Amino acid sequence: MEPSECSLPRFEPNTFLQLIENKHVAFVGDSLARNQIESLLCISTASKPNRVYHPGSRTWHFSSHNASLSFYLSPFLVEGVHRGKAGQNYNTMNLDHVNKRWARDMDQMDMIVLSIGRWFLNIPSVYYEGNTVLGCWPIDTWNEILLDMIKRWEKQPWSEE
Repeated sequence: MEPSECSLPRFEPNTFLQLIENKHVAFVGDSLARNQIESLLCISTASKPNRVYHPGSRTWHFSSHNASLSFYLSPFLVEGVHRGKAGQNYNTMNLDHVNKRWARDMDQMDMIVLSIGRWFLNIPSVYYEGNTVLGCWPIDTWNEILLDMIKRWEKQPWSEE
């Protein structure tokens, strides 16, 4: 079914592969990005890709067109720690640092498709730039997060110099 007042051409696998010939297209994000690349691989039936081992990503290479598609799992896109890790009940995200999992290969990518869902908006999070707290989400959890951070700070072994 087509959207109203919109005429979309049928997906042509050969045309797609010609467009990405000699290119590396990377899908970066959470399960939404994974679903997008898996769907694209399923409908790109013009050529069978080879699964290539690459640390930090899932990569498929279409040797017929010297083209690669990759998926990098990076739910925050930036460096971050999921709640539950290290015993915290909130996510932390460093907005000034791209996630290393995909950043190290960025210079080899010709196109980057960034995809994330809204799932993390339902989870308390603290946002940093460097060592500075920029804010948190949702705002009404700030006191709870701040108290948790203070408790952790108090438990740190400090050496007096």
